[in-house]
Amino acid sequence: MSAGTAPLHWSQRLSRWWAEFSLQTKLLAAATLVVSLMMTGITFFALNGIQADVRMSDTRFARDLGLLLASNVTPLVAEGNDRELAAVAERFWRSSRSLRYIFFADPDGIIYLGIPISGTSGSSELLLSRRLELPADLARRPQNPLIRQHLTPDGQVTDVFVPLVSGDRTLGVLALGIN
Repeated sequence: MSAGTAPLHWSQRLSRWWAEFSLQTKLLAAATLVVSLMMTGITFFALNGIQADVRMSDTRFARDLGLLLASNVTPLVAEGNDRELAAVAERFWRSSRSLRYIFFADPDGIIYLGIPISGTSGSSELLLSRRLELPADLARRPQNPLIRQHLTPDGQVTDVFVPLVSGDRTLGVLALGIN
């Protein structure tokens, strides 16, 4: 390096390097870049569409599963047959690998049966009582299940809240957690 020449800036070096290529090579590089960016964009939008379809499918599955269980247990809840209710809920829970939990709560949201854990029987002050935080929309739409999703350390869980209604009486709520 002589005293009269300054070191080239990186943009000048890049410009000189690019100038060494022929027009055909430059066009080929530009076309490859454009095709690569287009394929990346198409892949991105396709994967987003697939994820949206999977979420919609999960939501439908969760709603249908909740309605199926609710239709099977509503007569048992109306009769107050807690022993048979627990047996049906446990068989249902054991037969499905995607169920995380099943809770039965009274109209105030106090849980009286939970699978895989159970509610408290008796009124001892030393026992803890668990309560579901019921969605506000549930009271306004008793004929429709309410569905929401949340993330856990184990992945996304879909919560389904199905009102248990017999005639004009609201018996409580069935809550399912689905992986």
